Amino acid sequence: GDIFEYRLNDEYVYNLGTQKDWKTKATLDALRISVWKMLESATKQNITAIAMPKIGAGLGGLVWEDVKYVLEAAALHFPDIDIIVVENYQQVNRI
Repeated sequence: GDIFEYRLNDEYVYNLGTQKDWKTKATLDALRISVWKMLESATKQNITAIAMPKIGAGLGGLVWEDVKYVLEAAALHFPDIDIIVVENYQQVNRI
């Protein structure tokens, strides 16, 4: 349920703690708490859009539809922030 926030110039990175350690699975409660903390922090920083992967639904072991519901429910309380979820990622090689 923690967040680890990093700032590089005008960009922010939020790492969300959804697992107690790398050996355990993510929990929906930890996801709810960390997403809420992230959105509160983003509001204070005047951030209007956040891009993120399908957090918790990969190695975390959560069901994506459950995670998506948590994200949508939290987003209702922060209408000034767009949450962009990259559901299908394809690597692009940059030169």
